[in-house]
Amino acid sequence: MLLHSIMHPSCSFLSSSRCFLSSSRCFLSSSRCFLTPSRCFLTPSCIHHAASSLQQSDSSLLQSTSSLHQSTSSLAQDAASSLQQSASSLHQDASSLDQDASSLDQGASSLHQDASSLDQDASSLHQGASSLHQDASSLHQDASSLHQSTSSLAQDASSLHQGASSLHQDASSLLQSTSSLQQSTSSLHQGASSLHQGASSLHQDASSLHHASIMQLPLFIKLLPLFNKVLPLLIKVLPLFFKVLPLFIKVLPLLIKMLP
Repeated sequence: MLLHSIMHPSCSFLSSSRCFLSSSRCFLSSSRCFLTPSRCFLTPSCIHHAASSLQQSDSSLLQSTSSLHQSTSSLAQDAASSLQQSASSLHQDASSLDQDASSLDQGASSLHQDASSLDQDASSLHQGASSLHQDASSLHQDASSLHQSTSSLAQDASSLHQGASSLHQDASSLLQSTSSLQQSTSSLHQGASSLHQGASSLHQDASSLHHASIMQLPLFIKLLPLFNKVLPLLIKVLPLFFKVLPLFIKVLPLLIKMLP
């Protein structure tokens, strides 16, 4: 194609040869071109030089093509390696995301179990509070019963004290009756009657105390410490009873004689 351009009459410029055409004339640059009236003819050396230039151009083009092919192959390999690394990284990221999702699921399950445990603990605490409230109510009732028992025991102690006072009065009356026995049997009869009334009152008090002790035996067990406080009063009354007992023994035969 280059040779055809050189040989054509309209050829104006040859870049790889030493012949230049302009205005249908051939200007000699290296004594290899001959001037004709209308055309410029090249010598074999000029053609050889042009062919050599074309061969060098083809060799350069082949080298450029090979370099471009190597560059393209290197770019393809680099792109494939980069894509493979990116795919591997994406796969690792996906695996990490799956593991994170699994961890989140396990955390949610653990939170759900903790919430269930908290609900159970709250229910247990509520039941415990209800049981404590019931126990407090039962203790309040027991305290009320204990207060009533204490009041009853105080009343019984008052009755016992009154019985002891009556016994003391009876003992005094018996002593007075004994001292005036020689003066008047009527006074002895009155003293015996008074002693009988005192004994009857004491018997009634003892019967009432016995009945109360049977009815309130459980409470009496609870109130045993309070009985320990009453015990000294009984101990104080016993000496008076023992002092009156000999006088009663002395008067007893007279009382028997006075009976019809």
